[in-house]
This record gives sequence, structure tokens and C-alpha cells, in this order.
Amino acid sequence: MAMVSHPRTVEKLWRNPSFMRFWFGETVSMFGTQVTVLALPLVAVLSLHASATQLGLVRFFAVFPYVLFTLIFGAWADRRRRKPVLILTNIARALLIGLAPLLALLGVLRLPLLMAIAFGMGVFTVLFDVTWLAYVPTLIKPDELVEANGRVATSATAAEVAGPGIGGLLVQALSAPLALLADAFSYVVAAITLLLIRAPEPAPQVSAGTPLLRQIGEGLQMVWYDSYLRAMMVMSGLWNLLFGIADTTFLLYAVRELRIQPETLGAIFAVGAVGGLIGATISTWLGRRGTFGPVLGIAFTFGCVPWLLLPAVRGAQGVEIAGFMLAYFLVRVGLGLWRVLTLSLVQSITPLHTLSRVTASLRLVSFGLGALGPLLAGALGVLIGLRATLWVAAVGYLVILAITLAATPLPRIRAMPRGAHAAQGESETAALV
Repeated sequence: MAMVSHPRTVEKLWRNPSFMRFWFGETVSMFGTQVTVLALPLVAVLSLHASATQLGLVRFFAVFPYVLFTLIFGAWADRRRRKPVLILTNIARALLIGLAPLLALLGVLRLPLLMAIAFGMGVFTVLFDVTWLAYVPTLIKPDELVEANGRVATSATAAEVAGPGIGGLLVQALSAPLALLADAFSYVVAAITLLLIRAPEPAPQVSAGTPLLRQIGEGLQMVWYDSYLRAMMVMSGLWNLLFGIADTTFLLYAVRELRIQPETLGAIFAVGAVGGLIGATISTWLGRRGTFGPVLGIAFTFGCVPWLLLPAVRGAQGVEIAGFMLAYFLVRVGLGLWRVLTLSLVQSITPLHTLSRVTASLRLVSFGLGALGPLLAGALGVLIGLRATLWVAAVGYLVILAITLAATPLPRIRAMPRGAHAAQGESETAALV
């Protein structure tokens, strides 16, 4: 396996109109999505007077498609050119999310309809997620992966920082249902920018006649038999499992036992989002200048060790809040780095014609284990108490950190690996040009 270095270059992607159009459209879409993250639950609560159980169902239907359709969509997307699929997902999501304010204006919006809209949005979001990761490598050169993913991740975390505030202003000014129009508009912008991309895309190498189950099995086998992909799948899945335990328990712990006010909790998470923005921003610089594996190890360390602060910090409430802010800030710095670097690694070592299936396999484990976390948090909270549950999660993070550093090949990668498939994909693009 050959190695690709990351030389110090001036921002080459600024001169790549295809990627810049994609990045602009997705940045607008990410901000719109963050508006919906706030506005959609508020539609349920304020307009439809949903109970806690009903609100939970709305959120459940939004994420359940990841469990149902990830592997199927990954195999299906590898049979097709990615750009038309991405345009389809954005148009479908614009129509679906725009349906909610229309039904509200007509006076016929009900909770079952809102749940159906949330489910439909989840279906097309799953399809988008397993497709765009395989589309971006067709727009750029292999040595630009870290920079490109860093930009997308920076946009995502910037949207997490500013999006809820924008959403709150729109809800206050327009009402929760009408605020959803901002997200619908953002998907239209994303679809238009994709239509404006002129870069040729290699033809799919998977025959439409190949059985889907066979394709799905090939994707799962690729992940399991590649030491890098297998390590990322296991570590990310375990990290998400513990995150579901720690983050869910922390909310209850902060509100019920420490009496921290909701606006203060919002400030804690906002500081964390700033950390994620910093992590994503510096990922390109570190990916080029640092040794790839050790930077991955540092990122995972930041993502694991600070969880100890949640149960450990005790004292005046101001001290506790400062400790919590520091914990979430450091965790999100590490998470921002980890996401960009591991995403670039997956794209670098995976053949283009299998990338959607490999991504789907990774995300199935990640989202599947992550979904168990809140359930375990509730059970452990009842059995051993909230603070003890935070200690369990924190110790669990130390265990998976030790496994990652000592027993996986990830920290020992010296430079971004590049297999023969990368050169193959490059030659196909050049031939089309």
C-alpha cells in the first residue's frame, strides 16, 4: 500500500469550482437543518401540544430510518451516479419539510402527520449521508481529502453553533411551523448548486443486476477484513454507545441533582460546539503537518479523557459549570478532529465503487450502538444513580481509549494510506475529462 504525503500547499480547493459549489450548497443546507432541529420539536410541543412521550416518538421516527435503510441504501447508491441521487434527496427533503407549514396553515397538521414527515426526512437523510461521502472524492484529488472534509466539518459545527439561535429568532418572528420554510429553502439551494456542478463522475462499476444482499455482504466484509476500517467501526460504535449513556445521564444529573438552569445548559453545549468548530478548523493544518496516526490518537484522547470531569467536578455551582464547559469543549475539539481525519481515511482506502456500502456499514454500527446508549442510561440511572452512571461511562471511555492506542493500527499510521483503487479512480476521472 503506497503512502500519500500532505505537502504544504496554498488553499487549492478555492480554485475548484465544483467542490466550492458543493460546499456552499451543503453549508446553507446545514444551517437550515439546525433550524429544523429546534423548530420541529417546537411544532410538536407548541402547536400540537405533544406530551413527552409523543415528542420522543417524533424524534424516534426521525432517526429510525438509519437502522432500517442504511445498508440497503448504501448498496443501492453504489449502483448509480451519486449526483442525481443527491439532487433527489435535497428536493424530496425540501418538499417534505415544506409540507409541515402548509398543513399547519390549512389547520390539518396533526402529530401522526408530523411523525410521518420526520420519518420521511430521516429516510432521505440516510440516503444523502451514504451518497455524499462517495461523491466528494470524485470532485477533488486524493491529497485534498482532509482539507475538503475539514471544510465540510467546519460548516457543520458552525451551523451547530449559530443555527439554533437563528432558529429561535425565526420561531419567535414567524412561528415554529413557518420557521421550517427556512430549511426547505436551504435544500432548494443545495439542489441548485449540485445542478451547477459540471465535473464528470465515473460510471458506476456495480451492475444493477447484482443482488442487493450480495452487495451488502461485500460492504460488511470489506469493513471487517480491513484492519483500519474494522478499528474505526468498533471504536466509533463504542464511543457513541458511551456518549448516549454519558450525555443523557448528564442532562438529568445537571437538572435534577445540581439544579442547573436550562439556559446555563444551553451555554455549556454552545461552548462545546465552539470546541467542535476549532477541532474541525485545525484538522486540515494538523493533517498536513502532523504524523497522521499520532494526531488520530490525540483526537481520540481528547474525545475520551475529559468525560471524567462530569462526575469528578464538585463544589460551588460556578466551579461545576466551568468544569462541565471545559469537558464538553475538549471533547468536541477531539471529536471535530476525529471526524475529519477518519472520514478522510475511509475515503482514501476504500474503492470508489464500494464507498457507499462501506460508509453504510460503518454508520449502521455507529448509529445502532449509539441508539442503545440512552436506554442503558435510563436503566443504570435507576440501578446505581446518576453520578455513578457518569463514572461508569467515564471509565468506559478510558478503556476504549487504551484499546485504541494499544491494540489498533490507527495511532501508528505515518501518512494517509492510499490503495491502488485511488489511482484507478483518478485515471477514470482523467479519461472522462
